[in-house]
Amino acid sequence: MTPTLYMVMLLGLLVTASGLRCPKCLPWQGNCKGKVEMCVPGQNACVVQQLRLTSVMENALRVGCRKCEVLPSDTEAGFSVTSTCCFTDLCKAIDMSLPSLALGPPCQSCVGSATTCGPNSPTVTCGDPRGQCVQISRRLLPGEKGDTMYKACGWQGPSEELLAIAAGPDLAYVHVQRCRGAGCNNGSFAEVPRGKPNGKLCYTCRDTGAGECNRRQMPTMSCTGAMDQCVKVRSTDWNKPAILLRGCGTPNLCGPLQPRGRLLLPFERKVHCCSGNHCNYEAPLPASRARPPAAPGTAAAGGAWS
Repeated sequence: MTPTLYMVMLLGLLVTASGLRCPKCLPWQGNCKGKVEMCVPGQNACVVQQLRLTSVMENALRVGCRKCEVLPSDTEAGFSVTSTCCFTDLCKAIDMSLPSLALGPPCQSCVGSATTCGPNSPTVTCGDPRGQCVQISRRLLPGEKGDTMYKACGWQGPSEELLAIAAGPDLAYVHVQRCRGAGCNNGSFAEVPRGKPNGKLCYTCRDTGAGECNRRQMPTMSCTGAMDQCVKVRSTDWNKPAILLRGCGTPNLCGPLQPRGRLLLPFERKVHCCSGNHCNYEAPLPASRARPPAAPGTAAAGGAWS
């Protein structure tokens, strides 16, 4: 940690959160003039965070009370976060001047939950006149924490995309919506149904620390909707290699690393896919020469990991 960052974070610890107020938006943002929030214990600063996801979104802004901290970026996936903090009442965390060369459409811009990033969020004027507005709804696996709603200026792309993964009853997805028009990304959180069974059968497990994905016998699941690939999610931590999840996933999880996939799964995980029924199995470590167990009434089918 740099000395400068250490000093500003130390200063933040000296602030009495109950007496700190922060602006909820920047002066040049639309649909949010003069809004202020009162900070609560644990929120030691007025913060401006700007999120960028290559080929997906620019200028997703979070403005207001928050704990001052350095958030991780993922250069490989094109995910970056810039955070600026200040620690006095109604302070300005960044230069409040209007961005130059803002020639694109106005789009809602926010990061948070379905409540804090709803239909009446502040707007920013985008830089690219050919750009689109984007709205991303993110459902996390049970027990995982993070933001679930993003609105921002977007890159050109299809009007709708879905990345999804399921392990038994647990479902996670990233639903991307793009549109053209002033402030058109003004929707609410998108609830995406699982869909009907599509005929694909996969082994399923989710590791909770008890080795659920390292057993010889494990249940199977019927895949639904667009999730027609068997998937295996592996930790990329070489000190603790492990299978973290088996289940069903959408095909767009299976190609090269995609920025949208960064929102679906944390940094230290890698998704492998295969196309055959019950193909997402390998013997527990240490590797055994025994064949994978076949589902009742079927033979274990092979499939090449992508």
